[in-house]
Amino acid sequence: MVRSVGTKLQYNSSGTIWTDISGSYADIEWSAANFVVNGAALLLVNPTNGGYYWNGSSNSNTSNAQGKIHHHRQSEGVCSQ
Repeated sequence: MVRSVGTKLQYNSSGTIWTDISGSYADIEWSAANFVVNGAALLLVNPTNGGYYWNGSSNSNTSNAQGKIHHHRQSEGVCSQ
């Protein structure tokens, strides 16, 4: 689970403890969706910082993944590339 708190992004892998994701982010509303970027990932975007993808252990700028991102609708078992 990932959340935005002020200028921080945080993840929770244990159910009770939130851990900061390294980086500097705008205090603004984020949008997110599940995607596949060399494996399952959470795509996070906002109009100030642009896009990032979280793979469960690290956050990367989407510019590092050009040509590798495609949408995955897990409920339907469909991937679009």
